[in-house]
Amino acid sequence: MTTEKINISATILGLSIGDVCTFPISSTFSVRTLACNLGLVNGRKFVTNTDRSAGLVAVKREA
Repeated sequence: MTTEKINISATILGLSIGDVCTFPISSTFSVRTLACNLGLVNGRKFVTNTDRSAGLVAVKREA
């Protein structure tokens, strides 16, 4: 199993309205915190969703 470093902040900030990105479920706390804080600071709205069976956390930009 290979592990590559993912820049979560840059990925979330790079989303356009309606876009969705996914991250490993092990990053749930970081992803949710960053989505909330980046949305607040940058005037954007992000929604997160966790899919336990797939082992993924998804971030969608809504505004």
